[in-house]
Amino acid sequence: YLITAKYEGTVKGKTTIDTAITFDRSGSTSHNNRLEIIKKTAMATHALMRRLNPNNTTYLAQYSDGVRPIKTRELRDVYADGGTRTDLALNWLIDTLKDRGPSLAYLITDGRPEGHPRIIEMTIEAAKRFQEFPYVLLRIFLVDGDSTTENITRNIGRAAGSSTKVIPVKNYELAGGLIKDISKAIGQMYDIASF
Repeated sequence: YLITAKYEGTVKGKTTIDTAITFDRSGSTSHNNRLEIIKKTAMATHALMRRLNPNNTTYLAQYSDGVRPIKTRELRDVYADGGTRTDLALNWLIDTLKDRGPSLAYLITDGRPEGHPRIIEMTIEAAKRFQEFPYVLLRIFLVDGDSTTENITRNIGRAAGSSTKVIPVKNYELAGGLIKDISKAIGQMYDIASF
């Protein structure tokens, strides 16, 4: 139901929801257990999409100074390092899903793009590409954000379009550092206009 309510085109015979998940592993994710929460969120989201329909195609990638597709079994070996090229992550999401029909694009980040003098501007430009592909719905998990990163995330979401949804994940609110019910968390995402 996450897709069909938003998609205005015709989907003949499509019974799967293609998904791409990219998560931030930049140096800043080493603070306050962020990377562990980010990896658990990526794994839980990936598992949920497979559980909804085993035929769902789900892509997974990590990003810092670049984007690198990985397998779920590689998650435990991911470490925090590098800048935060969220622009590249957003472009990877679009490029991965733009020809797949109705789909979900998940960005999991601590929210502060860095690594290039014009990085915020480049990230907003990348987010605008979602408007060219309205059937690719952007969903953002903002892990351990503050007022600055919430504002950056708000700007990214608005640039991507009104169908974007965001959920802030506050580490101190998570018992044992776990998001216990990822489907409930996804269902409680804020529309970008109300975030």
